[in-house]
Amino acid sequence: MAAGMLRFYIDITSTFVIPLLTLFLMGVLTPVSRRSGLIGLLAGVLYGVARMLSPMIAESYGIAVLPPSLANSWAAYPFSMVVTAGTMIVVSLFAGWESRSTQLGQEHREDSPWLRDSLQKVQDLDHVHQDEDEKSDGASNRLPVVLAAVTFALGCVLTFVVLW
Repeated sequence: MAAGMLRFYIDITSTFVIPLLTLFLMGVLTPVSRRSGLIGLLAGVLYGVARMLSPMIAESYGIAVLPPSLANSWAAYPFSMVVTAGTMIVVSLFAGWESRSTQLGQEHREDSPWLRDSLQKVQDLDHVHQDEDEKSDGASNRLPVVLAAVTFALGCVLTFVVLW
């Protein structure tokens, strides 16, 4: 915290938040194995912790734990994503990839009737909402886009006008 709150925030987000974001993105966008999630998350966090501690270890003991390019706070964001995603891909190569039906939550396991029933109820509700959307004039379809644009504009104003 001696370097300031912003520096601390940058270090913490590259250590914990980016591996978690990568875990979510890999789980949604790729068929990686479910088993790879925890292992990838731990690898990303381990890299982040090593990166955070490397300046202190180098100063105290004279040992460079990481090369300067990997120890840079700003470079830690993409490196953290690469470490997390790469680990998940390697684990999936050995553990196997998830099928598309498993990714979409459509596996109907006999040992979990609650999950099967819950998924069926959600799918039924989704079909009801799709039917309502087809009957509407399209105004409700634009609402999420408008809200996203307003949220983005408000975030830009707060970031670049108010806080700058």
